[in-house]
Amino acid sequence: MLISMILTIKTYRFTIIWLVIMCYVLFSPASNLPKSSFLNIPHLDKFIHSILFGVLVFFNFHENDSINKLSRKLIIIIIFSAFVFAAISELIQNAYISGRAGSIVDFYADISGCFLGVICYYFVWKNFLQKKLFKIS
Repeated sequence: MLISMILTIKTYRFTIIWLVIMCYVLFSPASNLPKSSFLNIPHLDKFIHSILFGVLVFFNFHENDSINKLSRKLIIIIIFSAFVFAAISELIQNAYISGRAGSIVDFYADISGCFLGVICYYFVWKNFLQKKLFKIS
């Protein structure tokens, strides 16, 4: 059992590491977030939400695809899980994190990031970069 758990962690290492990073970013109190004039760009937080969830879906697709081909069912499970995590993270931010407020607009940014991850995986990675980097014909 321990060996299978270690193999699972190794297989999904990028997704797991990214989830830890996401939890730190999403669930840190506002006082722990960096403050800089550079970061005062309007709606920068929406962009960050999109990137966080896009990378999550991208890593999950990539690591599942390396084990076996992504089935339609698995794709739906990955995307649905990311949607649920997005909703829960906004609820937690709203209810439990000081100085943070969950918002429906942040949730939409999370969802758009999920679709961005799908697009980047299939149209950028699978059809272009992977072939160029690894000379797959």
